[in-house]
Amino acid sequence: MSVDLHTHPIAHGTGSYKKEFLLGFVHKAKEKGIQHLGFTDHDRYLELIDFTVGEKLKQDNEGVQIYLGLEVDYSPEKEHEIKERLIKYPLDYVIGSVHRIGDWAFDIPEQKDRYAEWDVDQLYDSYFQLLMQAASSDLFQIIGHLDLIKIFNYRPKRDIFHWVEPCLRVIQEHDLTVEVNAAGLYKPVGEIYPEERIIKRCFELNIPVTISSDAHEAKQVGRINKDLQELLKKIGYKEVAVFKGQTRRMLPL
Repeated sequence: MSVDLHTHPIAHGTGSYKKEFLLGFVHKAKEKGIQHLGFTDHDRYLELIDFTVGEKLKQDNEGVQIYLGLEVDYSPEKEHEIKERLIKYPLDYVIGSVHRIGDWAFDIPEQKDRYAEWDVDQLYDSYFQLLMQAASSDLFQIIGHLDLIKIFNYRPKRDIFHWVEPCLRVIQEHDLTVEVNAAGLYKPVGEIYPEERIIKRCFELNIPVTISSDAHEAKQVGRINKDLQELLKKIGYKEVAVFKGQTRRMLPL
């Protein structure tokens, strides 16, 4: 079963939730053989999201099952605010991600020079501590691009499993899903999120996964989806996750 549960019609404020615009994503999904498509714009663009349009698309039977989600940028001091915000919307699922450490948006090219301020191992300490807090907050169903901190190919001296293993244990304890995200292949790191070794460990720990393109344009929907399906099958996965009303359902690969 082909799924893509992480797409951004609003992108970085340049898109829209008009039906004709969303249909561009739906039509690309059909072209790529994607049967399950999720819209998950960043929570900072909530005022631009028209969920009534999304709900109408769900009912229109365009040949693709539509899901309405949100990607939330986790900050520990905002947990209560996030919880209060999420209950207001008809969300099928919420992706929890870490894009910022303090006031630093570490995945933005314009702020790349701030990596020079850090010891890389300490940076990974800070990132994975936030990610574990996100996973233990019970605010989310999916953990987004788990090893995003590698985006500009800054690698720690220690093996990444020094941080990944305890993080995966928290994800396992809270019964979360990990996304296998194509976007890293198109970033300086040139590698999917998370790396294959981490996906293998997810399988060993019986952590469910789903597949995403992290598309910010319709043309990116479903990118390398078939390759990601084959990778998951090689590792041993037989199912991928989708969500309705924040309840997980497993579909055969």
